[in-house]
Amino acid sequence: MSVVKVKVSFEGGEFEFSGDVEQVLRSLIKFISDVYPTFSLVRNLTLSLDLEEVSKGLKDLIAVHPEPTVLADMKKLTIYEGCLLVLIVKYLAYLFGKSDKPSLSLEEISGRLGRSKSSISARLSELQNSYLVEKVERGEYRVTSKGLKYFIGEVAPRLRGERVE
Repeated sequence: MSVVKVKVSFEGGEFEFSGDVEQVLRSLIKFISDVYPTFSLVRNLTLSLDLEEVSKGLKDLIAVHPEPTVLADMKKLTIYEGCLLVLIVKYLAYLFGKSDKPSLSLEEISGRLGRSKSSISARLSELQNSYLVEKVERGEYRVTSKGLKYFIGEVAPRLRGERVE
């Protein structure tokens, strides 16, 4: 396990945090929340997911070693959901340093799902309208935090046979 050390100089004092990446990040966020209480308010209004929540939500559906791979039965997914899943895998590959970008082109999504570009394009438009996917540049799409949260909360439990309320 790698140890990360972060030193913060603030108002004449120095604060040091060390541990694994997640521990350090949590400690740093708590420190900032204590120093700037309004940061906590903003953080509560910000839609985000930490890696622990993502790993629990995607457990048994995606494997990350040696690089992110889909384990889920793609036949159980609609094209809409399939687009989300391949974009999530690409995003995770980017987070884990296995890809140079967090997005996929229309052609790449179409190829990974084995569907026509026109049907993929239509689903991507729907996903954009729901703010689950965003277009980052011409012909490139990336999953949003809202899209990741939707997949983890709505689609993943169904794929595992869990009841969604």
